[in-house]
Amino acid sequence: MTAPQIFASPWGLVGPDLPFGSLAELLPAVADAGLTGIEMPVIAFEAFPEAVGELDESRLAARLDELGLRLFPMILTFGGSCDDHLADFGRQLDLIGRWNSPVVNVHGGADAFSDDDARRFLRTAGEMAGDHGVALSHETHRGRILHTPWRTARLLDEVDDLWLTADLSHWVVTCERLPNDRADDLAVALARTRHVHARVGFDQGPQVPDPRDPRWSTFVDAHERWWTEAFAAIGARGDQITVTPEWGPPPYAPTDGSGVPLADNWELVQWSAERMDFLLA
Repeated sequence: MTAPQIFASPWGLVGPDLPFGSLAELLPAVADAGLTGIEMPVIAFEAFPEAVGELDESRLAARLDELGLRLFPMILTFGGSCDDHLADFGRQLDLIGRWNSPVVNVHGGADAFSDDDARRFLRTAGEMAGDHGVALSHETHRGRILHTPWRTARLLDEVDDLWLTADLSHWVVTCERLPNDRADDLAVALARTRHVHARVGFDQGPQVPDPRDPRWSTFVDAHERWWTEAFAAIGARGDQITVTPEWGPPPYAPTDGSGVPLADNWELVQWSAERMDFLLA
């Protein structure tokens, strides 16, 4: 099996009281760590200027080229209706081209969508992406269409070209348990996974305080079993394995009494990257 491509997310790494003060500071650390690049929303330049800092799109593209890094683009859709989300998706899809990425992570739609609207969003987004020559990977996430394993399994059965970014930490929170009783739903989802967000959640939160702490081993072991199954499915298709060890800022990250995270997220990203190599050995 080929070595995984591992990306870092500026979310959780760049900002006040986080490991890096700016995206410009993060990039050389990503290169020095031997990672493939960064995963970032294409609307970051307009929506999160404090994180992007002095790097506009042209400067970021030039800096990535200089460091031998890639950008794995993400679309985040917003709106009050399915039509609003699709319009926002289309607007952001037009921004994808300059990053030359064959796959786009989609944080799309809303959990309140009816099944009809959920199917319409997923199918229409797929058609639009096909016109742009890119493939989509829809993230399993609270607040979004794919917020539970059972709804996701049903939609995978109904939407032929639906592929996933497996962020299974969210399902653990949504279910308030390791959803081992939904083994059939998990198997369907893992077989249709295209990209993995490697963060460990627990029954009452999307991020354990420190996955290196043996007190969280039950949750770490479960997530690693799921990731390994997803990697096997990706490899069996002959596709490139891509992973983003995404560790979030507070309040995702549990903190001490003064609000300081209990673990350094950059250390967790590097530890997670080593775990990916171990799981794939």
